[in-house]
Order: sequence, then C-alpha cells, then structure tokens
Amino acid sequence: MVKKAVLCGINNYKSQPDLRGCLNDVENMFRLLTEAGFQEEQIHRLTNEQVTKSNIQQEWQWLVAGATPGDALVFHFSGHGSYIPDQQGDEIDQLDEITCLHNMDFYDPETFIRDDEWNQMLQQVPEGVVFTVIMDNCHIHYLLAWRRVPLSSSLNKVIF
Repeated sequence: MVKKAVLCGINNYKSQPDLRGCLNDVENMFRLLTEAGFQEEQIHRLTNEQVTKSNIQQEWQWLVAGATPGDALVFHFSGHGSYIPDQQGDEIDQLDEITCLHNMDFYDPETFIRDDEWNQMLQQVPEGVVFTVIMDNCHIHYLLAWRRVPLSSSLNKVIF
C-alpha cells in the first residue's frame, strides 16, 4: 500500500490579508502523517508563494499517479477561501466557492480554484483508493458538493 500526501498552507498572501497558523497546520499535518506511517519523501509541502494553481495541479497529478486500490492519499489546504459568481449555472446560490491561492486576484482565474475544478480533479482519483481531503478555509461548504460525485462501491473518498 502506498501512502502519499500533499500539504498546502499560506500565511503570507501577495494581495490578500495575511493569516497566522497555516504553516503550523502544514507542519502539524506532516508530523501526524509521519507518525501514521507516511514516509517523509512521500509528503510534499507547498507553502506561501509555492501555493499556485499550476503547482497544485502538478502536485495533484503526482498524488494520484499510479494509485491503486487500497492506497492512502491525503490532500490538505490551509488558507483563505471565498466565493465568486457561478459561471456554469449549477449553483443554487449562484455562487462558486473558491480556494484562494498565494497570488489571489478575483479577476484572474489562475489565482484561485473553483469548486467545479475540485470536482474535476476528484474524478482523477482511481477507484478503491482511500482519499482524504482536509480543507481549512472559509466558504468550504462546497465540500458537500463533492459528495455529488458518483461513487462506486469500491471507491473510498473520505472528505472532512
């Protein structure tokens, strides 16, 4: 069984109010996972200016690549969240929830990740993989939308 994780935390934003404790969250998760049997080299950490859309997408590909039933994967994000007008017309409240990245700019979709994009990324998780997502940010009720993702009986996606 393979155990892999990607941990992201942003204390210092380029143009949004800074936060405290997000880097501590990453370090605490790192310690927790190593105590749970994850190898240090199988835990990738992105902090502050490293937390960009392209880096998260690249790390997501690393995370799910080669995963097979029974593997344990973890994705953790600690930072800002917000919402913007829904563009697909699939939201009851007409708002897409977003994960705010280091270079956050509400007018640039390359600086945030929409709930719809998270749904697409989750489709890449192979069946039978135990997948844990931990999001510590505002406006995270879109996690409930992830439960709309069709799950087969052999697919375990554990979402906090």
